[in-house]
Amino acid sequence: ADNQHLFKAPFKWLIFNNFDNIISPTTKILVDSDFTVATKDSNDIYRMKLIYKYGEKDTEFAHNDLGTFSNTFIYYNPFSTTVNRSNLMGQTLTVSYVITNPAYPIDFVNYRNQHVDAINKLSYVLILHMLEVLNCSKNFIQHQSRGYKQQNSYYDGGMFDDLQNGTAEIAGTATFYSVSRLDVVDYISIITPSDMKFILRAPPLSYVNNIFTLAFEVNVWYALYLIIGVNNNTQDMKPSFFDIAMMQIGAIAQQGSDSEPKSNSGRIAVLLIFLVSMFLYTAYSAIIVAFLQSTSNSIRTAQALLNSKISLGVEDVNDIFESQVDAVRNIISTRRMTSKNQNFELMTVENGIRKMRNEFFGFYTKTSLSYKLIMDTFQEYEKCGLIEMDYLNVFQPSISIKKYSAYKKIVKFGWLILNYINNTVSPTRKILVDSNFAIATKDSDNAFQLRLIYKLTENDTDFVYNELGKFSDDFEYYNHFLTAMNRSDLMGSIVTVSYVLTSPAYPIDFVNYRNQHIDGVSKLSYALVFHMLELLNCTKNFIERKSWGYKHQNATYYDGGMFGDIQNGTAEIAGTVAFYTFGRMEVVDYISVTTPSDMKFILRAPPLSYINNLFTLPFEINVWYGLYLITGFTIILLYVIVIYESKYKESFKKANNVENIKPTFVDVIMLQIGAITQQGSEAEPKSSSGRIAVFIVFLVLMFMYTAYAANIVVLLQSTSNSFQTVQDLLYSKINLGVEDIVYSKYYFENQQEPIRKAIYEQKIAPKDQKPNFFSVQDGIRKMRNEFFAFHIETTSGYKVVMDTFQEHEKCGLIEIDYLNTLWPSISVRKRSAHKEIVKVGNFTIALVIANRNIIWKVSPIWSEAV
Repeated sequence: ADNQHLFKAPFKWLIFNNFDNIISPTTKILVDSDFTVATKDSNDIYRMKLIYKYGEKDTEFAHNDLGTFSNTFIYYNPFSTTVNRSNLMGQTLTVSYVITNPAYPIDFVNYRNQHVDAINKLSYVLILHMLEVLNCSKNFIQHQSRGYKQQNSYYDGGMFDDLQNGTAEIAGTATFYSVSRLDVVDYISIITPSDMKFILRAPPLSYVNNIFTLAFEVNVWYALYLIIGVNNNTQDMKPSFFDIAMMQIGAIAQQGSDSEPKSNSGRIAVLLIFLVSMFLYTAYSAIIVAFLQSTSNSIRTAQALLNSKISLGVEDVNDIFESQVDAVRNIISTRRMTSKNQNFELMTVENGIRKMRNEFFGFYTKTSLSYKLIMDTFQEYEKCGLIEMDYLNVFQPSISIKKYSAYKKIVKFGWLILNYINNTVSPTRKILVDSNFAIATKDSDNAFQLRLIYKLTENDTDFVYNELGKFSDDFEYYNHFLTAMNRSDLMGSIVTVSYVLTSPAYPIDFVNYRNQHIDGVSKLSYALVFHMLELLNCTKNFIERKSWGYKHQNATYYDGGMFGDIQNGTAEIAGTVAFYTFGRMEVVDYISVTTPSDMKFILRAPPLSYINNLFTLPFEINVWYGLYLITGFTIILLYVIVIYESKYKESFKKANNVENIKPTFVDVIMLQIGAITQQGSEAEPKSSSGRIAVFIVFLVLMFMYTAYAANIVVLLQSTSNSFQTVQDLLYSKINLGVEDIVYSKYYFENQQEPIRKAIYEQKIAPKDQKPNFFSVQDGIRKMRNEFFAFHIETTSGYKVVMDTFQEHEKCGLIEIDYLNTLWPSISVRKRSAHKEIVKVGNFTIALVIANRNIIWKVSPIWSEAV
């Protein structure tokens, strides 16, 4: 019976009288057994006991009293293995677990390197606490592999080999369900979803498709063939049909032809062919260029992965691939992931990620570790093209225990207890200052004392409480509760603030307020946050960064900086104001605007002649129309006069100059042009009326010429006020530059509004040219010596202007707002427990500053600039 496991559940045994002669001390009647011994006493009453041993090697039996029986039960204790035997009394349970990278062991103190073997370490931690609940001694065995079954049905070492040969009782690392393991283990509980996925760089579109056929839809191609066929059917051309076809091909290929029609209809047809072909050729070329820069999103399923030309690799999970029964996945595992000798070629995560970076390679791996390596080794642009693909068609990984283990139900019960404990109030629970967690305690008078409990920080183990009230049939008293009022005293708890100083050589100086023009906004924010934390009675811990930190396209994490500290939990408050962006709203909550944005384009107003054609500006359009009308009218008038004079030439015979008064119409026009340009003419009328007309023309045009010249002189000394918007900057001939500071680069590079995007692409960072990012000194120098607009933080910009410009040069400066964002704001970590408290503290500081009117003392240089 012992060898056939008949003493295990679900078998039940009942033995009468003394069992010592029947049962050996080595018999495996363990904690899962239901083995009852009924002993008859002197009163013919059977006393019933359930006997068991804690371990196979124990020689002494423990027992549970089940009851006493005569004709019926005198008393009976309901028995449950998980309830009556959950205290293992220090019995040693051996747990085999996997750490694939022993160089990074489990660290319970600092929780370092948790991305390495993340699921394995999570399993270890949960098993450790579960064994504490069962009150047993722990013996851990560490392996680098789970172990895999060979053809002889035995495992080749590893965790499952320990379970198979009885060395270990529990598999402490969660593993996937597989049929081959069911004869060795029983699965107990899922602890976390699998993080195993295919990660690959999205291949170029040209690697997956024929991009030369993708440029147009199929209907467009049919239309092109139809157009070509129709245009070849022409009767106006004597060349052969082959010559006509070659001419058509030449038009498509943007080439000429030695054959061309001579008739009007033929030439019109050729014109249409060339025009249509030109537009189609341009569109086709542009689309092909775009496709060459595009990546494919077609690899989303196992079928697409199988049909692609991409190479595949796998981390140490080959048993899952071997157990695939789905046809597509089975082909992938047998053909795409095996070597010539039909064995899996497992590779380390480092090698897999390296191949993924350098080749078109899909790597099946644990994402927790892989993404850490990707962050450390990939360039930012390389991260953008990464895609993930779920592959496994299996249940999620589960903790398991040795087959037929006596501790199966007890371990399950311990796991349930662990889950229960984890869902009740423990010192590690994050019941923080923003929580509304009330505990009602019943006192001796049957009244409930109500308290709101909370912790000042996540790392605290002691709870603080607010008295809420006392309740019996009704509230005897009730204290109205508001987080921002009742918990605004943080009692010295540490609050970490990350702030930005782009120029650490000029630190914050609270004594003399020196160099406040450098990082002016950052230093103002620092001062306000500093006093706000004083008001909240907390210990301040400041972290200084040179950058706000930015999240690039398709990236998940910030590349360091202030927002990197907020995202990874190092800091609670972003102490320097920042602009609102959708990407940041996943990480922070914005609290309060402290100052308007002072980022602007500053430029010297250019001369009017640099922007406009001065020669059209002296007169308004109606005046020009009047001049054209007067000129035309006087030309016609003078021509009529000279015609009149030529008809009555007999009256001028005495002057002997009859031929001189017969100018042509062109001569009259030249006379008018001479008058306009303040010159004479060889042709002139001789009659009084003609001379009066010429006199009036010369007089009017003299005044007009004088006014025109005076206006030109004034306009040459004037500057243009046409620069008011970013659109004016884009379409002007003025050069643009930007202060070489991290957030300026980020906002200019990521502009999506068409005008602002065009300004960056055409004027700030033209293709194949060095971007126009300059230091403050260089940018202001170029602005002084050239027609140059410089985007800069005005506090620092105007300080350099005051120090270097002559007084007359300052008068011509103008500003243009560029950033299309809300004003920058102080922010706190997303879902921060201190959010409401910081809001109220910041508002209180703002009221104090407003009442005392000390804002100019915080940043005196701003008052001068304003």
